[in-house]
Amino acid sequence: MPRFTDIVDEVAALETEQMEEMRDIINKLLIEKKRELYLQQYKQALTDSKEGKLFSSTNIDEISKWLLEK
Repeated sequence: MPRFTDIVDEVAALETEQMEEMRDIINKLLIEKKRELYLQQYKQALTDSKEGKLFSSTNIDEISKWLLEK
């Protein structure tokens, strides 16, 4: 596997247009990774909700008590 610094050096040697294309590709890949993470977190929240692991309250005293128990 190439080292990070080698990759950076290769990118630095690219023409401006190629760098911009690389940036666009990386941005799209980052967006997709974030979507995957959000989906995992959503699924975990659903599971936690079904298992009664989530806490919800509008009462500040209840919230404070719950936070202190953690």
